[in-house]
Amino acid sequence: MKNQRMKMEARNSGFFSIAVVLLMIATLICSFTVMSSAAGTEIEVALSDLDLSALKLDASTGHYYKVYDGNDKATVAIKTNADLGIAAGDDVTVVPTATFNSENVKEATYITVSFELKGVDKDKYQTPDSITFPASIRPKALEWATVGTASVTYQPGKTTYEGLTVTGHTLKTAGVVSGDTVSVVTTAPTVTVNGVKNAGSYTASAVVALTGADKDNYTIGALNVNVTVGKITITEIKWANDYTFQWGDSAAEEIVVEGYDKAGTAYKLVVEYPANYGTVGNHLITVKLPDTTNMEWAQNNTANTQKQVVITKKQYTVGMDNATYIGNEGVQETPTVFDIAVNGEIPADIRAQ
Repeated sequence: MKNQRMKMEARNSGFFSIAVVLLMIATLICSFTVMSSAAGTEIEVALSDLDLSALKLDASTGHYYKVYDGNDKATVAIKTNADLGIAAGDDVTVVPTATFNSENVKEATYITVSFELKGVDKDKYQTPDSITFPASIRPKALEWATVGTASVTYQPGKTTYEGLTVTGHTLKTAGVVSGDTVSVVTTAPTVTVNGVKNAGSYTASAVVALTGADKDNYTIGALNVNVTVGKITITEIKWANDYTFQWGDSAAEEIVVEGYDKAGTAYKLVVEYPANYGTVGNHLITVKLPDTTNMEWAQNNTANTQKQVVITKKQYTVGMDNATYIGNEGVQETPTVFDIAVNGEIPADIRAQ
């Protein structure tokens, strides 16, 4: 009887142990269920789940950026195919809000994305942790409303003009964010123009700096400048008093005429000769009015721009030896001088003497 009772107790003890274990497991399950229900199901959002297409991507750095717009907001969304662990049928929407650490170009280095849950079943879930990733803001490009202008007076032989003062340039105010303070520097910029061959219009470019409290949030390209290379203003032309030469005189081919500006600077002017110039007679020579010279005052006053040149005949003296004639024992002198007037080239027989 004793052995039978011991077997019965052992059997009951085994059942009791199993029951206790089952009870503990049930308690744990119940406790986990209660905790899960109280805390909500966790939603995890990774960077790969974000739609960043509204931002720009720098291919070289792999970092996102936007162009300055006066605020620290960034536009992001949740991808339509993102698997966030929301149960089918639950009315839950994950709404992201993205913010730069600064709205200014020099200070913005990253974006923080925080999340909000919306919908009827939002209390069943935990709000995702925020995400931070590198990003920047780049300057906004402003545009010029007008081109600049500069001017200089032509100087013969000079092809490069430096340090020309630029005026007349203005920004398009429509490009500046409301409330920002930015403008071009008040000190007039300068420009260099190359390749000047004569008076006329040329195009150059000038670098202009920005000023103002918000200048670092903007950039401006080079300013196009229309450069006027003005004609020299001649106020006086000086001719020699006498333009009379003998035929063949080299000085007749080397006539120099100079023009003077108000400052007394002399400029060598170009002389135009008529087609038959060089032959004996009267010739009208004219000062060529180059496009580098402003000589409107002389256009209708030929006394300033024209001159008569006289080329006279040249006298040649031909000497001949005394001659003795047959039948006459005496020696007769021949004339020692006679004139040959030529018009044009010297005769070949005389030139050979």
